[in-house]
Amino acid sequence: MDDHEPTKVSRRTVLTASLASATAAFLVANGGRALAAPATTTPGNGLTVRPASFGAVFAGTRARFDVTTGADSLDWTVRDVWGEVTRSGESRVRNGRATVDVETGNGYHTLEVVASRHGAEVARDRSSFAVLEPYRLPHDSPFGANTHLPPLELLPLMVTLGITWARVDLTWTEIEPPPLAGWTPDVFQADATVELDRTVAHTGRASAKLVNRTPIADNHYATVSQALTVRPNTTYVFSAWVQGQNVRPKALQFTVRPDWGSRVDAPSGTFGWTKVVFRYTTGPESVLTFRLLSSDVVGAAWLDDVSVTVEGSDANLLTNPGFERGLVTGYNFDTFTPYFKALSRNGINPLPILDYANPKYDGGLTPHTDAGRAAFAAYSTAAMKRFRGQVGAVEVFNEFNAGWFTTGPASGDPKYYAALLESTYKAVKAVDPSIVVVGGVTYGTALDWLKAVFDAGGMAHLDVVSNHPYVGIPESPDAIDEAEREVAALVRQYNGGRAKPVWVSELGWSLGDGLTAAGYLVRGLVLSLAGGVGKFFWYDLVGDQNFGLLNEIGADTYTPRPVYAAYAVAIRMLTGATLRGQDVAGPLRRYVFSGRDGDVAVLWSTDPRTAVALPTDRALDVVDLTGAATRLTPLDGKVHLTLTGAPVYVRTTARATQNGRFDVTAPPLVRTSDRTVTLTYVVDNSGGADAADVVFTSLGKDTRVTARRGQRVEKAAAVPLTSLAAGRNTIVTAVSAGRHQVGRLMTAVVVLDVPDGALATVGVPDWTDHELALAPGSYADYPTRFPNDVTFTAGVDDPAQAWSYIQPGPDDGWAGSRVHRFTLDFTLASAPTTDLRLVVYLLDTHNTAPGTVDVALNSGAATTVTLPGGSGAGYANGSALDSGVSPSQFTVSLSAAHLKAGANTVTIDKTSGSWLVYDALGIYPA
Repeated sequence: MDDHEPTKVSRRTVLTASLASATAAFLVANGGRALAAPATTTPGNGLTVRPASFGAVFAGTRARFDVTTGADSLDWTVRDVWGEVTRSGESRVRNGRATVDVETGNGYHTLEVVASRHGAEVARDRSSFAVLEPYRLPHDSPFGANTHLPPLELLPLMVTLGITWARVDLTWTEIEPPPLAGWTPDVFQADATVELDRTVAHTGRASAKLVNRTPIADNHYATVSQALTVRPNTTYVFSAWVQGQNVRPKALQFTVRPDWGSRVDAPSGTFGWTKVVFRYTTGPESVLTFRLLSSDVVGAAWLDDVSVTVEGSDANLLTNPGFERGLVTGYNFDTFTPYFKALSRNGINPLPILDYANPKYDGGLTPHTDAGRAAFAAYSTAAMKRFRGQVGAVEVFNEFNAGWFTTGPASGDPKYYAALLESTYKAVKAVDPSIVVVGGVTYGTALDWLKAVFDAGGMAHLDVVSNHPYVGIPESPDAIDEAEREVAALVRQYNGGRAKPVWVSELGWSLGDGLTAAGYLVRGLVLSLAGGVGKFFWYDLVGDQNFGLLNEIGADTYTPRPVYAAYAVAIRMLTGATLRGQDVAGPLRRYVFSGRDGDVAVLWSTDPRTAVALPTDRALDVVDLTGAATRLTPLDGKVHLTLTGAPVYVRTTARATQNGRFDVTAPPLVRTSDRTVTLTYVVDNSGGADAADVVFTSLGKDTRVTARRGQRVEKAAAVPLTSLAAGRNTIVTAVSAGRHQVGRLMTAVVVLDVPDGALATVGVPDWTDHELALAPGSYADYPTRFPNDVTFTAGVDDPAQAWSYIQPGPDDGWAGSRVHRFTLDFTLASAPTTDLRLVVYLLDTHNTAPGTVDVALNSGAATTVTLPGGSGAGYANGSALDSGVSPSQFTVSLSAAHLKAGANTVTIDKTSGSWLVYDALGIYPA
């Protein structure tokens, strides 16, 4: 990362927030004797909503949820993917249990349940869910997903999704374990060693041994560590057995934070096996690293029987916690065998990746010698023999060109990759000549790098070329087809004019805005097929900083994101289909595929919205990107649509034309206090169309508009906001003539929840940062413009001069890698008798490291707020009204007991993670 730019937004940005909520208490035990009290647990909210179908994915038209609650009544609402309420109802609670049974059409939906006791709300919960058309896919479908090594219970969700390929790392060190398999030893500038000890153990036959002969000094240390994926806002219990000889005080410490803070001391001196236990509650982070750290003299220390569990669970999340795997000789496939068997049983083809280095060879660097390549080939041979008959294709390495998965002389070098590809290709083909060897596997299409690989002879040692055509966030995928055609042309150039298949084995977007990601998925998939790609794999299956098709929200709890439903629909529509035609007309995109069920056109617009007409002599079903279908009947030989960046499917070969006869527009932003939104309906017969008498139906309200032949009529109507939620919404409007719907129109509107009676404000809530200092995009000037951070007096200072649009976090090296404090001073005429509230409107947050803020009133106790992941683009893009940035807001109660007449102060500390971007903030009555 350039030190003068905000943290960039790529799957490759390995950045987590400085972790919030470290527990102050920890437990040290010696021989099982407790020396400190264990941490307490936080009670739940008395409401649990669980889908009757695992993963909240339902086949058919009904969705059922089982509810447990201490309340006496439940009210629920269902919203569609566009944010509109489509169903609502009540459920009776009996003996603490209730059922929410919803009949809804196909598509992506969100259920919200509100629990009340004696008429007062006590809790609420939400769950996304998807309703899909049942479908049995052929075994040779070209669609897959990157799955890593998921829990086996996710296989039904993979099958229901419709993928028939699963890309999975068959990592070398997992199959041929190094001495400290699963662990990372690291010595920096210290005279120290970290190694496997086969003679000393707490249990079993081995432990990790650390020796450090260097007295304490800056940046001199030795560590042994293991990173693991975690869930936000979850308490984890860390425990380890440690033994030591001649350990200086504080020379041996445990930590899990990425900044190595909140350290827990191990014993000092010489001591026998001692158990150290501590707890840690995560903030928004998705990765923790368990680390034993030595920064001073340690004669010798041994680590064994390490455990990391979710509090209340016995499941150890660590790999090789007892260091026994280092005793294994030869190859071991136990980690992968159950998954490969499960894939085969479910008709899913594995695409294993042979990847990375092994500490046993070439000094742990990427293979760069004949001996290292021979060892890599031997591991490849063993893997192909073990999974013979289950594996039909295999990739050689992963993103070798990028440099982030390679080290040493070979790092990123195409000549070294060509040599590794050759030896691996020969090894795989010697086992089974029918196995397809996939090479290249580049980050981006990397034409120059591929050319260098081919110049070094690589073309002869691959059957398929794969790539990962990622684009920046929040850029759209609209150039992917041309990029893939360039790859295919390069292949033909080096293969005597003959083609070889090209696959996209990774593509995804780390976007908090799931609807935008869903649209990009369909567009990226369609454009890949249009570019001649033979197989397409989405990255990723679960979580992974908003890349996932599924949310991981708790133990054994997964729910779909909009991208899951969008991918399922695309698979059902396009499996077995071939591209028949395509055209680009201004912002309009049209791709026609021909398949078993006839022709289907995939349509979208690169503009925010474009009104179009489709000629037809029959009724057409328009299917939106998550599967909801609308039947349109032609009026005067045409049906009418609004196309957006979210593609739709229509079974027609007709070309859409712009400037449709019917349209609807809305103001870009309204406030909940407005209670209505004014929509403007248009009937345009100025092109000579016959008279029309139609009804526009928006949010349940009908508005009739009549226009004579040749006349253009606009009519405004106020529509209630009651069925829209705060945030970004899309209003879907039906246009009907008589008993038939003839049009489906869409318009976006932002609903902002802005309270009345502001007592102090900074900026105006409007989904822009234009009225704030340094906006939009001059983040690099922050350290010089605000060297002491921000202090702002409401009613006195000018936001354009005194309140920075961006507040950096500790992860931001360009702003000093520290906590930054923003201070808001405001005056009250009298001491309030009731609480006030601080409402903070954010334009965007970092997508992978949103982190936390601490809010305090008048130097009192701070309230920690965990921020949602945003788009990561808001540092440079000053408006959410016409871009993919992801606004959010949070509210903090300001107790009347701590407010006073006269001067008051609120401080906002960015305590972890990367930057946030402000829209506005204010003090309001509660």
